[in-house]
Amino acid sequence: MLTTLIPKLRGLTRDESNGLKRAAQSLYEAGVTVIFQSYISKTAIKGATFVSKGSPYIVLTDNQKKYDTIWFSLIHELYHVLKDFKQIEKLTYHITGESDLFIDELTEKNANDFARELLFPNSKMNYIKDFLDIPEYVIEYAEKENVHPSIIYGFYLYKANNNKLYRKYNRHRLKSDVAIKNLLINPWGKENVDEIINEVKHFYQQI
Repeated sequence: MLTTLIPKLRGLTRDESNGLKRAAQSLYEAGVTVIFQSYISKTAIKGATFVSKGSPYIVLTDNQKKYDTIWFSLIHELYHVLKDFKQIEKLTYHITGESDLFIDELTEKNANDFARELLFPNSKMNYIKDFLDIPEYVIEYAEKENVHPSIIYGFYLYKANNNKLYRKYNRHRLKSDVAIKNLLINPWGKENVDEIINEVKHFYQQI
């Protein structure tokens, strides 16, 4: 079920206000619980995956406070659920963005490649990158490819890694708050993981 669901998540990026919430609800029904955690200052944490009582949990943060980044983090962590579940179950958790002694660089690269190709493949980027100065065309192309235009601009800037281009195109990227406002569960401050899980489950059961 999960392998069938994940490719469908790209289309939900087009729903700015409720797409992430809808994705989280669909994943919950498929057995993966998504938890949102506000960014912890002075860390590089973008997301995490942990296992409790045999079930996978994904934690997302608004590390860069950008719409494309939080969607990328979700798909990245889903790769770990699909490919690294048994290893993470033994270790209990994996954190993305911080050094990890147990998940190697190749695995992280594979997770990144998986997220990029699912949300907006390089073959599509190679075409549209020459038209980024025409936002109307990017919006039209994004609709055709069933993805949000913010993801196109965000992925391009990540790959380009150029300050001048960042200043030029960053205004076309949405902030993450539009997507996470309906997922504001704060799991921290609880006494144990079971208490966190119970609160999160209650949240999704009310949606």
